Amino acid sequence: KDEVTRFGLSFPSLDDRLEQLRATVDAVRRRGVETWVGGLHPRVREIALHADGWNVWEADPSRLIALLAAVDRRPGWTVSWGGRILVGAERDDVWLSGDPGRIHDRIQALDEAGVDELVLAALPPTDLGALDRVAALRRDG
Repeated sequence: KDEVTRFGLSFPSLDDRLEQLRATVDAVRRRGVETWVGGLHPRVREIALHADGWNVWEADPSRLIALLAAVDRRPGWTVSWGGRILVGAERDDVWLSGDPGRIHDRIQALDEAGVDELVLAALPPTDLGALDRVAALRRDG
């Protein structure tokens, strides 16, 4: 809401926003463009089922398993997990943090929960070598 109102735009009701989201997904898909929806609200997740994929931001795997159990996944419908990753140090507010082995185990938990793809934001943003170390561990393990 804060982002929208800062630009001087009105902030529609939840029902109106969800209807706009559904209409947007339908319109974009009719044009043959792959469409993803992100969000954990049950009604957003329902709309995501009509898209090509669903993205969740930093959802714990146990919660994600429960969320995915409540949906009927069709072939080709993709689930991605988005979140921050910090290699080499643990932080309570960063679920994918710590040494490469710990991160590997947590990514494995996401795999087992039903995640198809990861969308990662490296911390610090310039430490691409950290992602290379995790990727190497994933390939070797």
